[in-house]
Amino acid sequence: MQRNLLFKESSKDSCGEETRVCSFCNKGNPVIAKFCGGCGRSTRFSPIEGRRKSSTGTKATIKKPSCTNKPGAISLLRRLSLKERKFIAGALLILLITLSGAIFVKHPEQIPEEQARWNDFRAFLARRFEMPHYELDSFYTQTTKMPVDAYTSITLKQALALEKCFKETFRQQNLTIFPNPFFDDAQAGQLPLKKDSDRKFVDVPETHPVYMAIQPLLDLGIKCSDEENKIRPYDKITWSEWEKITSDMMTLLSVEKDLIKRLSAQQTGNMSNIDLRNFLEHLRERLYIKNASPLIYARETFFPSRLEALAALANLIKEMSASR
Repeated sequence: MQRNLLFKESSKDSCGEETRVCSFCNKGNPVIAKFCGGCGRSTRFSPIEGRRKSSTGTKATIKKPSCTNKPGAISLLRRLSLKERKFIAGALLILLITLSGAIFVKHPEQIPEEQARWNDFRAFLARRFEMPHYELDSFYTQTTKMPVDAYTSITLKQALALEKCFKETFRQQNLTIFPNPFFDDAQAGQLPLKKDSDRKFVDVPETHPVYMAIQPLLDLGIKCSDEENKIRPYDKITWSEWEKITSDMMTLLSVEKDLIKRLSAQQTGNMSNIDLRNFLEHLRERLYIKNASPLIYARETFFPSRLEALAALANLIKEMSASR
Protein backbone atom coordinates (compact mmCIF):
# COMPACT_ATOMS: atom_id res chain seq x y z
CA MET A 1 0.00 0.00 0.00
CA GLN A 2 1.30 3.45 -0.84
CA ARG A 3 2.00 5.80 2.02
CA ASN A 4 2.35 9.58 2.14
CA LEU A 5 5.44 11.46 3.32
CA LEU A 6 3.09 13.45 5.47
CA PHE A 7 3.07 10.65 8.03
CA LYS A 8 6.39 9.77 9.63
CA GLU A 9 5.33 6.52 11.30
CA SER A 10 2.43 4.16 11.88
CA SER A 11 1.38 2.24 14.98
CA LYS A 12 -1.59 0.52 16.50
CA ASP A 13 -3.73 2.17 19.11
CA SER A 14 -5.21 0.53 22.20
CA CYS A 15 -8.16 -0.71 20.18
CA GLY A 16 -5.92 -2.58 17.76
CA GLU A 17 -6.47 -0.22 14.82
CA GLU A 18 -3.48 0.90 12.83
CA THR A 19 -2.93 4.66 12.87
CA ARG A 20 -0.43 7.01 11.25
CA VAL A 21 1.17 10.00 12.90
CA CYS A 22 1.33 13.26 10.96
CA SER A 23 4.84 14.60 10.37
CA PHE A 24 3.73 18.20 10.93
CA CYS A 25 1.34 18.18 13.84
CA ASN A 26 2.09 14.68 15.32
CA LYS A 27 -1.64 13.83 15.37
CA GLY A 28 -2.69 10.23 14.88
CA ASN A 29 -4.99 9.54 11.91
CA PRO A 30 -6.65 6.40 10.56
CA VAL A 31 -4.85 4.67 7.70
CA ILE A 32 -7.71 5.35 5.30
CA ALA A 33 -7.74 9.07 6.10
CA LYS A 34 -7.19 11.35 3.09
CA PHE A 35 -6.57 14.46 5.17
CA CYS A 36 -4.90 14.98 8.54
CA GLY A 37 -7.38 15.67 11.33
CA GLY A 38 -5.00 18.13 13.01
CA CYS A 39 -3.56 20.32 10.19
CA GLY A 40 -5.82 19.29 7.28
CA ARG A 41 -2.97 18.45 4.85
CA SER A 42 -3.60 15.92 2.03
CA THR A 43 -2.23 12.39 2.32
CA ARG A 44 -2.42 11.17 -1.33
CA PHE A 45 1.19 11.83 -2.54
CA SER A 46 4.55 9.99 -2.11
CA PRO A 47 4.71 6.43 -0.77
CA ILE A 48 6.07 5.38 2.63
CA GLU A 49 8.99 2.95 2.30
CA GLY A 50 10.19 0.38 4.79
CA ARG A 51 9.17 -0.42 8.36
CA ARG A 52 11.01 -0.57 11.66
CA LYS A 53 10.23 -2.11 15.00
CA SER A 54 9.93 -0.04 18.13
CA SER A 55 8.76 -0.46 21.65
CA THR A 56 5.22 0.39 20.64
CA GLY A 57 5.12 -2.03 17.71
CA THR A 58 5.95 -2.05 14.02
CA LYS A 59 6.48 1.45 12.59
CA ALA A 60 6.96 2.70 9.04
CA THR A 61 10.08 4.75 8.29
CA ILE A 62 9.60 7.45 5.67
CA LYS A 63 12.42 7.83 3.13
CA LYS A 64 12.88 10.16 0.22
CA PRO A 65 12.88 8.48 -3.21
CA SER A 66 16.42 8.04 -4.60
CA CYS A 67 17.51 8.50 -8.22
CA THR A 68 18.43 5.21 -9.84
CA ASN A 69 20.14 6.73 -12.93
CA LYS A 70 23.93 6.41 -13.17
CA PRO A 71 25.83 9.71 -12.94
CA GLY A 72 27.30 11.04 -16.24
CA ALA A 73 30.77 12.42 -17.00
CA ILE A 74 29.71 15.98 -16.19
CA SER A 75 28.28 14.89 -12.86
CA LEU A 76 31.50 13.09 -12.03
CA LEU A 77 33.58 16.18 -12.90
CA ARG A 78 31.38 18.33 -10.68
CA ARG A 79 32.10 16.03 -7.77
CA LEU A 80 35.88 16.44 -8.24
CA SER A 81 37.88 19.17 -6.61
CA LEU A 82 39.52 21.99 -8.56
CA LYS A 83 42.96 20.42 -8.16
CA GLU A 84 41.75 17.11 -9.58
CA ARG A 85 40.13 18.88 -12.54
CA LYS A 86 43.39 20.68 -13.36
CA PHE A 87 45.30 17.39 -13.19
CA ILE A 88 42.89 15.73 -15.67
CA ALA A 89 43.10 18.71 -18.05
CA GLY A 90 46.93 18.58 -17.98
CA ALA A 91 46.94 14.85 -18.68
CA LEU A 92 44.63 15.31 -21.68
CA LEU A 93 46.85 18.11 -23.01
CA ILE A 94 49.96 15.90 -22.78
CA LEU A 95 48.09 13.09 -24.58
CA LEU A 96 47.09 15.49 -27.37
CA ILE A 97 50.68 16.69 -27.82
CA THR A 98 51.93 13.08 -27.93
CA LEU A 99 49.42 12.14 -30.64
CA SER A 100 50.35 15.23 -32.67
CA GLY A 101 54.02 14.24 -32.46
CA ALA A 102 53.24 10.74 -33.68
CA ILE A 103 51.39 12.15 -36.70
CA PHE A 104 54.33 14.48 -37.43
CA VAL A 105 56.79 11.57 -37.39
CA LYS A 106 54.67 9.63 -39.88
CA HIS A 107 54.42 12.65 -42.17
CA PRO A 108 57.69 14.57 -41.83
CA GLU A 109 58.08 18.09 -43.09
CA GLN A 110 59.12 18.43 -46.68
CA ILE A 111 62.76 19.30 -47.28
CA PRO A 112 63.21 22.85 -48.64
CA GLU A 113 64.52 23.48 -52.12
CA GLU A 114 67.98 24.57 -50.91
CA GLN A 115 68.47 21.14 -49.29
CA ALA A 116 68.64 17.61 -50.63
CA ARG A 117 67.90 14.23 -49.09
CA TRP A 118 71.10 12.50 -48.11
CA ASN A 119 69.93 9.18 -49.56
CA ASP A 120 69.62 10.75 -53.03
CA PHE A 121 72.85 12.73 -52.76
CA ARG A 122 74.69 9.66 -51.48
CA ALA A 123 73.52 7.64 -54.48
CA PHE A 124 74.89 10.37 -56.76
CA LEU A 125 78.29 10.33 -54.98
CA ALA A 126 78.41 6.52 -55.04
CA ARG A 127 77.96 6.52 -58.82
CA ARG A 128 80.51 9.27 -59.42
CA PHE A 129 83.29 8.06 -57.10
CA GLU A 130 82.36 4.34 -57.01
CA MET A 131 82.27 4.30 -53.21
CA PRO A 132 80.03 2.16 -50.98
CA HIS A 133 77.19 3.80 -49.08
CA TYR A 134 78.53 3.00 -45.62
CA GLU A 135 81.80 4.77 -46.41
CA LEU A 136 79.94 7.87 -47.60
CA ASP A 137 77.84 7.77 -44.44
CA SER A 138 81.06 7.77 -42.45
CA PHE A 139 82.28 10.87 -44.32
CA TYR A 140 78.94 12.60 -43.69
CA THR A 141 79.02 11.85 -39.96
CA GLN A 142 82.64 12.95 -39.71
CA THR A 143 81.90 16.24 -41.46
CA THR A 144 78.55 17.24 -39.97
CA LYS A 145 78.80 15.50 -36.55
CA MET A 146 75.30 14.18 -37.13
CA PRO A 147 74.01 10.59 -37.43
CA VAL A 148 72.50 9.28 -40.63
CA ASP A 149 68.89 8.09 -40.79
CA ALA A 150 66.08 7.88 -43.33
CA TYR A 151 65.24 11.60 -42.98
CA THR A 152 68.75 13.02 -43.07
CA SER A 153 69.26 15.98 -45.40
CA ILE A 154 72.31 17.83 -46.64
CA THR A 155 72.64 21.56 -47.25
CA LEU A 156 74.85 23.43 -49.68
CA LYS A 157 77.21 24.42 -46.87
CA GLN A 158 77.51 20.80 -45.73
CA ALA A 159 78.14 19.67 -49.32
CA LEU A 160 81.03 22.15 -49.60
CA ALA A 161 82.47 20.85 -46.32
CA LEU A 162 82.10 17.28 -47.59
CA GLU A 163 83.98 18.19 -50.77
CA LYS A 164 86.79 19.69 -48.70
CA CYS A 165 86.96 16.49 -46.64
CA PHE A 166 87.24 14.44 -49.84
CA LYS A 167 90.11 16.61 -51.08
CA GLU A 168 92.05 16.25 -47.83
CA THR A 169 91.41 12.52 -47.51
CA PHE A 170 92.25 11.54 -51.08
CA ARG A 171 94.86 14.29 -51.53
CA GLN A 172 93.32 15.48 -54.76
CA GLN A 173 92.89 19.23 -54.81
CA ASN A 174 91.14 19.12 -58.19
CA LEU A 175 88.43 16.77 -56.90
CA THR A 176 84.96 18.32 -56.86
CA ILE A 177 81.37 17.21 -56.40
CA PHE A 178 79.99 20.22 -58.24
CA PRO A 179 78.04 20.72 -60.38
CA ASN A 180 75.41 18.17 -59.46
CA PRO A 181 71.67 17.80 -60.01
CA PHE A 182 70.84 18.90 -56.44
CA PHE A 183 72.43 22.31 -55.88
CA ASP A 184 71.86 24.80 -58.67
CA ASP A 185 73.29 27.65 -56.59
CA ALA A 186 76.64 25.92 -56.24
CA GLN A 187 76.63 25.17 -59.94
CA ALA A 188 75.95 28.83 -60.76
CA GLY A 189 78.69 29.96 -58.38
CA GLN A 190 81.47 27.69 -59.66
CA LEU A 191 80.78 27.27 -63.39
CA PRO A 192 81.96 29.86 -65.88
CA LEU A 193 78.46 30.77 -66.94
CA LYS A 194 77.98 33.15 -69.77
CA LYS A 195 76.33 36.50 -69.33
CA ASP A 196 73.00 37.17 -71.00
CA SER A 197 74.72 39.42 -73.53
CA ASP A 198 77.21 36.66 -74.43
CA ARG A 199 74.42 34.14 -75.06
CA LYS A 200 73.20 36.03 -78.12
CA PHE A 201 74.45 34.70 -81.42
CA VAL A 202 75.28 37.12 -84.24
CA ASP A 203 73.83 35.03 -87.05
CA VAL A 204 70.30 34.41 -85.65
CA PRO A 205 67.70 36.79 -84.11
CA GLU A 206 66.72 36.65 -80.46
CA THR A 207 63.40 35.05 -81.37
CA HIS A 208 65.00 32.08 -83.11
CA PRO A 209 63.95 28.66 -81.69
CA VAL A 210 67.59 27.65 -81.23
CA TYR A 211 67.72 29.61 -77.96
CA MET A 212 64.90 27.57 -76.48
CA ALA A 213 66.22 24.28 -77.87
CA ILE A 214 69.71 24.59 -76.34
CA GLN A 215 68.78 26.53 -73.18
CA PRO A 216 70.00 23.74 -70.81
CA LEU A 217 73.40 23.84 -72.48
CA LEU A 218 73.59 27.62 -72.14
CA ASP A 219 72.57 27.42 -68.47
CA LEU A 220 75.34 24.90 -67.88
CA GLY A 221 77.88 27.21 -69.47
CA ILE A 222 78.69 25.13 -72.55
CA LYS A 223 79.89 27.10 -75.54
CA CYS A 224 77.83 26.10 -78.56
CA SER A 225 79.00 28.76 -81.04
CA ASP A 226 82.21 29.03 -83.01
CA GLU A 227 85.02 31.58 -82.67
CA GLU A 228 82.91 34.26 -84.38
CA ASN A 229 79.97 33.66 -81.98
CA LYS A 230 77.90 32.08 -84.75
CA ILE A 231 75.64 29.17 -83.94
CA ARG A 232 75.06 28.09 -87.58
CA PRO A 233 71.93 26.07 -86.69
CA TYR A 234 71.37 24.53 -90.13
CA ASP A 235 74.92 23.42 -90.86
CA LYS A 236 75.82 19.75 -90.53
CA ILE A 237 77.36 18.78 -87.20
CA THR A 238 80.92 17.49 -87.53
CA TRP A 239 82.81 15.05 -85.33
CA SER A 240 85.34 17.69 -84.27
CA GLU A 241 82.61 20.14 -83.18
CA TRP A 242 80.71 17.41 -81.35
CA GLU A 243 83.83 16.20 -79.55
CA LYS A 244 84.64 19.72 -78.34
CA ILE A 245 81.10 20.41 -77.08
CA THR A 246 80.73 17.08 -75.29
CA SER A 247 84.21 17.36 -73.77
CA ASP A 248 83.30 20.75 -72.32
CA MET A 249 80.12 19.26 -70.91
CA MET A 250 81.95 16.37 -69.20
CA THR A 251 84.48 18.82 -67.76
CA LEU A 252 81.74 20.97 -66.26
CA LEU A 253 80.09 17.83 -64.85
CA SER A 254 83.41 16.67 -63.33
CA VAL A 255 83.31 13.42 -65.29
CA GLU A 256 86.31 11.85 -66.99
CA LYS A 257 86.56 12.52 -70.72
CA ASP A 258 88.09 9.17 -71.66
CA LEU A 259 84.72 8.03 -73.08
CA ILE A 260 84.56 11.06 -75.38
CA LYS A 261 88.09 10.46 -76.65
CA ARG A 262 87.46 6.77 -77.24
CA LEU A 263 84.20 7.29 -79.14
CA SER A 264 85.63 10.14 -81.24
CA ALA A 265 88.90 8.41 -82.09
CA GLN A 266 89.60 8.23 -85.83
CA GLN A 267 86.26 9.88 -86.63
CA THR A 268 86.19 12.72 -89.16
CA GLY A 269 83.67 14.53 -91.31
CA ASN A 270 79.95 14.89 -90.59
CA MET A 271 78.11 12.79 -88.02
CA SER A 272 75.26 10.60 -89.14
CA ASN A 273 72.07 10.03 -87.20
CA ILE A 274 73.31 6.54 -86.28
CA ASP A 275 76.55 7.99 -84.89
CA LEU A 276 74.65 10.57 -82.86
CA ARG A 277 72.21 8.01 -81.47
CA ASN A 278 74.97 5.59 -80.40
CA PHE A 279 76.98 8.43 -78.85
CA LEU A 280 74.00 9.61 -76.80
CA GLU A 281 73.33 6.07 -75.57
CA HIS A 282 76.91 5.84 -74.29
CA LEU A 283 76.52 9.22 -72.55
CA ARG A 284 73.32 8.03 -70.88
CA GLU A 285 75.11 4.99 -69.51
CA ARG A 286 78.12 7.03 -68.34
CA LEU A 287 75.98 9.67 -66.59
CA TYR A 288 73.72 7.04 -64.95
CA ILE A 289 70.54 8.43 -66.44
CA LYS A 290 67.53 6.37 -65.41
CA ASN A 291 63.90 6.17 -66.56
CA ALA A 292 64.74 7.63 -69.97
CA SER A 293 62.68 6.72 -73.00
CA PRO A 294 64.66 4.80 -75.65
CA LEU A 295 65.95 6.69 -78.66
CA ILE A 296 64.24 6.12 -82.00
CA TYR A 297 66.13 3.83 -84.37
CA ALA A 298 65.62 5.13 -87.90
CA ARG A 299 66.28 2.78 -90.79
CA GLU A 300 67.51 5.44 -93.18
CA THR A 301 70.73 7.35 -92.70
CA PHE A 302 70.93 11.13 -92.76
CA PHE A 303 73.21 13.84 -91.39
CA PRO A 304 71.66 15.92 -88.59
CA SER A 305 72.17 19.66 -88.36
CA ARG A 306 73.85 21.48 -85.51
CA LEU A 307 70.43 22.51 -84.17
CA GLU A 308 69.23 18.90 -84.10
CA ALA A 309 72.41 17.58 -82.48
CA LEU A 310 72.60 20.33 -79.83
CA ALA A 311 68.88 19.95 -79.04
CA ALA A 312 69.40 16.20 -78.49
CA LEU A 313 72.31 16.95 -76.15
CA ALA A 314 70.22 19.55 -74.28
CA ASN A 315 67.49 16.95 -73.86
CA LEU A 316 70.10 14.65 -72.32
CA ILE A 317 70.80 17.32 -69.68
CA LYS A 318 67.08 17.50 -68.91
CA GLU A 319 66.91 13.72 -68.51
CA MET A 320 69.87 13.81 -66.12
CA SER A 321 68.15 16.44 -63.96
CA ALA A 322 64.85 14.52 -64.01
CA SER A 323 66.41 11.18 -63.01
CA ARG A 324 68.06 12.44 -59.82
